[in-house]
Amino acid sequence: EINSLVKMQLQRTIEYFEKNGKQVIFIYPPPSLSFEPIACIGMPPFRPLLNAECVQKVQEIDPQYYMGTIELKKLVEALNIPTYDTFAQICDDSNCPLRIDGGLLYRNKAYLTVIGSEKVFSKFQE
Repeated sequence: EINSLVKMQLQRTIEYFEKNGKQVIFIYPPPSLSFEPIACIGMPPFRPLLNAECVQKVQEIDPQYYMGTIELKKLVEALNIPTYDTFAQICDDSNCPLRIDGGLLYRNKAYLTVIGSEKVFSKFQE
């Protein structure tokens, strides 16, 4: 759960930008992985290839991610600002494929690679 201080700070920040003529768009964070992406490529003989499919199962994403997203949605809907959902750019109902054009979308459990950022934000202008 997002604590009330964080909510208040986020609300103040959004209001500050809006009062100063800026359009605010809230970008939901991408889900954190349940494994390190290096498992998709390995480094034999030191690191075995552990996840050849290179897919994050939606059901294996930490429940905290979903709870945090629900809290954030309540807050930004109350503030009536547009949003961009990164989850929908990475995952479908059951899987999050983490490979694209021979590259990985994530560089570690939480952060996207350049290729991952390009994929996630390819529809941002729409």
